[in-house]
Amino acid sequence: MPIASGGAIGILSRIISRVRAAFPKTRIRVRLDGGFGTPDILDYLDEEGVEYIVGYASNSVLVSRARKVMDMMRALSVISNKTETIFSEFQYKAKPWPKPSRVVAKAEVVRFPGCDPRDNARYVVTQL
Repeated sequence: MPIASGGAIGILSRIISRVRAAFPKTRIRVRLDGGFGTPDILDYLDEEGVEYIVGYASNSVLVSRARKVMDMMRALSVISNKTETIFSEFQYKAKPWPKPSRVVAKAEVVRFPGCDPRDNARYVVTQL
């Protein structure tokens, strides 16, 4: 287990146990930055029944999977001359992950007056 994962799991474990002790019927959901989206942490959260949303860095596979919706937003933004956003989802399995996970992709083209349009794609991994 990577040191960062082990440290994060220890911290999450203490927080989760305290929240459960104080609020036993509460559903727990965590939001993590992409650096914490390791198989160890995701497995731990799954085992504990904790909902998660993990930011995930862009890569060539995710860009390819979101290409159609990104192209649609570029075309729509040209027509509307406004910022355009859409969300899509798909199953994705990174090499170190034991199983595919749900990825929600935000395909957005941002427009600011006097500036060229800018793509703003974001990805999160979740089991929600």
